[in-house]
Amino acid sequence: MMKKLEITWKNYDSKTLDHDQLAQLPADFHISDISKMISGRQGSGLKFRSLLESLKPEGVNIELISLKASHDQFEKSIQWQLIPVGAVLVYEIHGEEIPLEKGGPFRLYVPGTVVCGQAELDNCVNIKHLDRIDVELATV
Repeated sequence: MMKKLEITWKNYDSKTLDHDQLAQLPADFHISDISKMISGRQGSGLKFRSLLESLKPEGVNIELISLKASHDQFEKSIQWQLIPVGAVLVYEIHGEEIPLEKGGPFRLYVPGTVVCGQAELDNCVNIKHLDRIDVELATV
């Protein structure tokens, strides 16, 4: 069964993307082998900032994101400005959807994090089982 990533924008229509839709996004969004960026990790992904910026409604800026994993009821909110350019949304391993036992349906890896609870950009933003992103917007 194809898993989906839901992206909600307050006061705007939500976006729901599956593995195939993510795979069809522009080539410059894609990272074919994340191990070249993130040691010890495998899979293919998307430049997270590029993805959300391309989907956001016109005339607004992203202010805050809440990353949610319904599988384990986990949620992490973070100011958008703290998410570095190197953040990667992983959507497949070996050309296949990420299985639940490997943290699927989607994973987010964010470089430059510290121990959970030590700063806002902490390891808890590296979320497995990601299936929803709620986005708070600010007008330009």
